[in-house]
Amino acid sequence: MTVCRGIWAIAHNKGGVGKTTSTVNLAWYLAQRLRVEAETGNGRPGAVLIVDLDPQGNSADALGLRDRVYHRKRNPNGRCLSFLLGGQRSLRDSIISADRAGDGLPRPNLYLLPASRELEMATEALIAQDAAAIRRTGKSALADILNERLGQVRDVFTYVLLDCPPKMDSLKTSVYNFADAVIVPIVAEYLPTVGAAQHTEDLFELHDTVQARARLRYILPTRFDGRLSLARSMLANWQDTYGREGVKVAVPIREAVAVAEAPGMNGKTLGEYAPNHAAALAYQWLAREMAR
Repeated sequence: MTVCRGIWAIAHNKGGVGKTTSTVNLAWYLAQRLRVEAETGNGRPGAVLIVDLDPQGNSADALGLRDRVYHRKRNPNGRCLSFLLGGQRSLRDSIISADRAGDGLPRPNLYLLPASRELEMATEALIAQDAAAIRRTGKSALADILNERLGQVRDVFTYVLLDCPPKMDSLKTSVYNFADAVIVPIVAEYLPTVGAAQHTEDLFELHDTVQARARLRYILPTRFDGRLSLARSMLANWQDTYGREGVKVAVPIREAVAVAEAPGMNGKTLGEYAPNHAAALAYQWLAREMAR
């Protein structure tokens, strides 16, 4: 049985801050780290799973796996988290391998539980079922739906990363009951910073009111331009504000063309496309911190 070292939610209630990019790159580096550990005899073989909770399903795009995701007309046999949540498929039948050795992109221990537009309808159905259950029993089961449907991943994968949508709504408590830790990507601009503050306040409140499992561990600055005085000022403010809560501010992911180019180059991660780039090294640093 695999010992799970952590389930990480990469979350922010605003889009465009780099959640999917961060999830995919951190997962790739964690998988590479596990491969090296096994090859050097410093650890048992391990695997990493990305769970895409966003109906846009962009984790598959970032890894070059779109053709294996469910589509009602083009790929009715594809995979989607919705079928697992709805009980139509098992975990084994929902996951796809991210290994693309045939394309020169070997990823033998990296896996994806993809999402599609079907997930939005499945979530709505779960919410309706939960409302009926509350009327019938007075209790909600939605807060534990991920633990019920995905709990077995703790026995299979060493790391699990949740690529969260900007709007989690009814699934928010379930995500934070399932995850162990949270990374919040944040852009050094006013509105994303305000959004991050609201998001982290919600997370702290969940801890206090319902004792959610997850704890905020890292603030991850993305699209960071150190030449701008506003960016530098915000970074210092985050370090001071979150540091007082015991939360670390990670090495910033600098604004760079390579970050946007990598997935467009046949679905490559930064480590595969530009391994020596500063942004790639920053993701590598954070993956190493997560593994400690």
